[in-house]
Amino acid sequence: MPPTECKAWSQLATHAESWKSVHLRELFAHDVARSVQFVAQAPGVRLDYSRQRLGAMTLRLLCHLAAERGLPEWREALLSGEKVNSTEDRAAWHAALRAGNDSPPEVRETLARMRSLATKLRSEKTFHRIVNLGTGGSDLGPRLVADALGDGTLEVRFAANVDPRDLERALEG
Repeated sequence: MPPTECKAWSQLATHAESWKSVHLRELFAHDVARSVQFVAQAPGVRLDYSRQRLGAMTLRLLCHLAAERGLPEWREALLSGEKVNSTEDRAAWHAALRAGNDSPPEVRETLARMRSLATKLRSEKTFHRIVNLGTGGSDLGPRLVADALGDGTLEVRFAANVDPRDLERALEG
């Protein structure tokens, strides 16, 4: 069932209508703790959503939608290594890559092979240029790493959209 057909979605849509005419000045005038109440933090990250048209009820309704859609179960399946990637019929190990020594053996083995390959490639110096292919923003992470950690010894180019000319430019010379 599409999310828009859920009971919780309908409740959220009705709730959203009640917020359309509310001005942010009113929200802060009536709730002095708003700038603290609607903030989430994690190490190195702060998300301030106090300037959005929402309240405690909005958050409860969003949680109801998440529960109705099975988000907690999908999250647990993802984190436990179940096959959640139906197109590739395998587990999606994104979170495990960040788990360090607590990651599953197959993830640790893959990371060790990657380190070994990277060391070999750097020591043989057989590459002078890398072309990263990715669309839909998938180039942003690699681009950030290349910009932040690159030492200029290896040229990194990016083809980041479906325009054939973009790929041609990345592959030229």
